[in-house]
Amino acid sequence: MQRREFFGTGFVGAGGVMGAVILPGLARAAGSGEGAAAPRLFEVTTTVELKNSANSAQLWLPVFQSAGGYQRLTGLSWETGAEARLVRDAQSGARILHARWRDPAVPRTVTLVQRVATWARKPDDASPAVTGTERQFWTRPSVGVPTGG
Repeated sequence: MQRREFFGTGFVGAGGVMGAVILPGLARAAGSGEGAAAPRLFEVTTTVELKNSANSAQLWLPVFQSAGGYQRLTGLSWETGAEARLVRDAQSGARILHARWRDPAVPRTVTLVQRVATWARKPDDASPAVTGTERQFWTRPSVGVPTGG
């Protein structure tokens, strides 16, 4: 299955239904002129519904990150009946939407809308090379991904 087909059809997440839809109609160039470095704009909507949860519940959703000169998060909003806030992962610095439902009577649904601009990467991209320290940090083993053999 192609990555774009996968995201277009949605998928089932643990404990509920999670759908991610990339709206191709929003992937338009925002500039004109030959050779203009116009970004491609995307709006990604993720909806999560937790089912069969009689107790309190928590959910963590990853948020797009700005990366080098080729990807930028331009907008972020969410809708939910839960207590929700943006938090940062202590190790990686990645932003995460954390939602918490204390009252079982509140519907367990979150809709996260992210707007992202991307630019084509070129062989002469001015992004700095990965240092040995960075490579070691990003390839270190973890409980979920042991890399020791």
